[in-house]
This record gives sequence, structure tokens and C-alpha cells, in this order.
Amino acid sequence: MDDDKKCVKMAIDLAIKSYNKGVFPSGALLVCNEKIISEHLASSSLNAHHHSNSKCMDEAVEMLGKKLEGCPFILLWSLVLCVW
Repeated sequence: MDDDKKCVKMAIDLAIKSYNKGVFPSGALLVCNEKIISEHLASSSLNAHHHSNSKCMDEAVEMLGKKLEGCPFILLWSLVLCVW
């Protein structure tokens, strides 16, 4: 459970960094076997396919292959902050 809280905190921190850069407040990280494989902020691009979670998955596939070999269990933490 502590690892889950740590991952959520890291995703929140990424979303805050994104917000501070003036873009959509979103961050994502992909964890495999308790190791962070990829992490990304939201992009300033207007391309709808450049979401932080999509970029994490793309990077993981490049590193580990389509089947994400060696990762029996994968967590993709993606967080969007509601800022008003």
C-alpha cells in the first residue's frame, strides 16, 4: 500500500510540474516489478495522442517490446489535477 501511495504522490508531482509549465495538469508513470519504467508530463502539443499516459506506454513498448516482456504486473498511474 505504501508503494501505491508513493506512486500516486509521484503522479501528483508530475501533474503539478506540468501545471507550473503552463500546460494541462497531468502526469503519468508506468511501474513494472516495482521499478519506474517511464514517466511523463502533459505536452504543450495540441495533438490529442500526446497524452502523458500514452507517452508512458509508447516508451515502455520501445524498451520492453510489444508484450512488455518481464512485466507480469504493470501499473500505469495517470493523474489529472482539477485546478480552479
